[in-house]
Parts: sequence; C-alpha cells; structure tokens
Amino acid sequence: MQEYINFFQQHLLLSSAFVIILLLLIANEIRYRLSGIAKLSPRQVTQALNHEIAILIDTRARNDYQRSHILGAMNIVESELLTELKRLEKYKDKQIIIIDAAGQKAHNIALKLKKQGFDNVAMLSGGMQAWLAEGLPIAK
Repeated sequence: MQEYINFFQQHLLLSSAFVIILLLLIANEIRYRLSGIAKLSPRQVTQALNHEIAILIDTRARNDYQRSHILGAMNIVESELLTELKRLEKYKDKQIIIIDAAGQKAHNIALKLKKQGFDNVAMLSGGMQAWLAEGLPIAK
C-alpha cells in the first residue's frame, strides 16, 4: 500500500488526471442509467424487431444510410428530428430505437425524443458499428 501512496505523491499530476477521468466515467455511466434510456445490444434489437414491438430510426447522414442500413430503419438525421415528430406520432405505442454510427450521439437524440413525449425510447449500444461487428443483416 505504501508503494501506491509513494507513486501518487511522486506523480501528482498523472494521479490527479487518472482520478478525474475515473470520476467523469462514473458520472457519465450514472447519467446514462438515470436517464431512463435503455442501451440495447444488437441481439436485443433483433428480438424487438422480430416481435414487431419496435421501430428503428437511423440518425446517420443520408449517404451513410444509403450505403448500408438495418432493414426497416427510417432515416431521420438529428437536425431534422424535431420537424419529423408528426411522422413519428403513429409509433408512440412502440419502442423507438435510435441508431447512430458508433453509439456516441444516440443517447442525446433519445433524450430529445423523450422530452417530446415519447416514453419508450432506447438506443443501439455501439451504434451501426456494433451491428456490423455482429455480422447482422443490412440493406444496401
């Protein structure tokens, strides 16, 4: 234990940076869990689609969507989300799953939908990259 204390004392800047990064990671994870936005694995999304209880919204750029997307996913880019709410109203009784490129923006997009009254919103954990890594089917 004394070695750790000595290390922290000798490398105060490095140790402080480590503690700050660790606290930020913990705070980010707590924020995700308290937001009520579920993070679904590609397999969980597949099950939801197979049971027809969910719809997919792919928020990537149009050219990325046209290159490859999950079968049945609608393409609504983030900047157009609020103007497309009427299009989504008919899906309020279903789970809406947000897809982005790598799972970085989907949480914030899901929060925007939740603020607009969509209660059952989730995100694809890892985004389209995770879907492709699992080798699941795509449309081109």
